[in-house]
Amino acid sequence: MEVMLSHSQLTNLMLTGPPHQHRKRIWLEITGANAQLRDNAGYYALLLAWKGATETQFSVQIDKDLRRTYPEEEFLSTPGAMQSLRNVLVAYSWRNPSVGYCQGMNFIAGRLLSLGFSEEQAFWMLAQVLETYLPLDYFSVMTGVLTDQKVFDSLLKLYVPRVAKHLQLHCIDPSLYCVQWLVCIFAYTFRREVVMRIWDVFFVEGAAFLFRVGLGLMHLLRDDLLQIDSEEELIVMLKKVAMRVGDPDEVLQAASLDKFMLKGKQIHDLRERYRAKVLEDLCLGSPPLPRCGDLTQGAASQGRNSFLVLSSQRLQVIEDYLWVERGRKVVIAVPAPQQDLLVGRKSRAPPFREEHTDEDSSDSTSQE
Repeated sequence: MEVMLSHSQLTNLMLTGPPHQHRKRIWLEITGANAQLRDNAGYYALLLAWKGATETQFSVQIDKDLRRTYPEEEFLSTPGAMQSLRNVLVAYSWRNPSVGYCQGMNFIAGRLLSLGFSEEQAFWMLAQVLETYLPLDYFSVMTGVLTDQKVFDSLLKLYVPRVAKHLQLHCIDPSLYCVQWLVCIFAYTFRREVVMRIWDVFFVEGAAFLFRVGLGLMHLLRDDLLQIDSEEELIVMLKKVAMRVGDPDEVLQAASLDKFMLKGKQIHDLRERYRAKVLEDLCLGSPPLPRCGDLTQGAASQGRNSFLVLSSQRLQVIEDYLWVERGRKVVIAVPAPQQDLLVGRKSRAPPFREEHTDEDSSDSTSQE
């Protein structure tokens, strides 16, 4: 007999560590992927049948990256698993042309498949991560990743100042290590067991937890880092952080230190501050239009709260579209060169536990 759990009970299970045999079902429910599966029955299969065999710049890059995805893991070395990974990534590149495909997505989707998710489940889990948990410009134009790199650097200086100063003294830029952590949500080099526990909490608390994990890792390795006086050796060690931390509980305990209890508003404000700097450095006055802007002919622009999604009359997509035109709920549908292709604009759901109503956390620096 199955026992129905409330959302708060599922949340508590995620934070303490759900039973592994139930983790997949809990992730699907807590992230909203299960609701997407129910509301969009058949969408994934139809999308693959519709566009799966079409070669694009994204499918070419996906094919190059398939064998680079966890090459040491037996599961993903089989032809069937490779095809499943390709299907998920190609389908998503068609669903969301604002993003298409970027390296890093293959490690997220590959890890989901290796944990027993079906193709369709992995597709919707990936969609939720990209469309709900991470900023929309994380993969589309990468300004989100560049912004979060600066956010992490500022947090490192605030909360682990000795390590931050030591790395700065040796000209070690955060891009050398933390970008990979953020883009792959720690899935690239970290052990499977560590990734599962990081994702347990990430799916509940949102992107702020990723910064806490990064700070916790630097705190754990602070003594080793401070003993190294060579730039080359520091870079090598930072790239091998994943090999130094194999205990999931140790990582979560470090990330859960009181001084790393970051608030959603704190992350939001830092992102706003550094995003403006990133756009200025890139000589962009505002976030650029998505890659398929030429298809929309200006009818659907991309902001940080909405993105483009592909559909057709044959694909019944139930989504939260923008409310426009006197309160009517509509889809901005624009024919593309292919007559069966439509471009719609979808609103971004707020990420879990990242409401911007929290009080600012203290700016006082805790001792390391």
